[in-house]
Amino acid sequence: MKDWLIYSLLALIFWGLWVVLPKFAIKYIDVKNDFIYQTIGGVIVGLLVFGEMKFQLQWNNKGVVFGLLAGISGALGTYYFLKAMETGKSFVVIPLTALYPIIGVLLSVFLFKELITIKQLAGVIFAVNSVIMLVSKQKTRE
Repeated sequence: MKDWLIYSLLALIFWGLWVVLPKFAIKYIDVKNDFIYQTIGGVIVGLLVFGEMKFQLQWNNKGVVFGLLAGISGALGTYYFLKAMETGKSFVVIPLTALYPIIGVLLSVFLFKELITIKQLAGVIFAVNSVIMLVSKQKTRE
């Protein structure tokens, strides 16, 4: 199995756990505290990776700025995901927020001039429609 596939599957598993575990945490602590504990957990993983790198960081001003912006974006996304999970239904919040790759796809098309095929566009449309179906209220018979 190719390395990228193994890493992708590991990301899938850990992100799958990540979207469910907060619902348990926020039964016992508030969202802001859960966010802090998640951040501490991320720092622990970051320190382990830093140690694996023998505590040597690369430095490039642009790389550092984009890395920090990515971290800030990820942290804000996590915080607002937790806020949504606090009052929303997991089966709606999880797939709705899981549409974030669509933003990445659109930005890739515009910023990096990457091409999207009709088949890929259809996949994006199906993904959006699936979330619309999950989020929309079902009419009940009277």
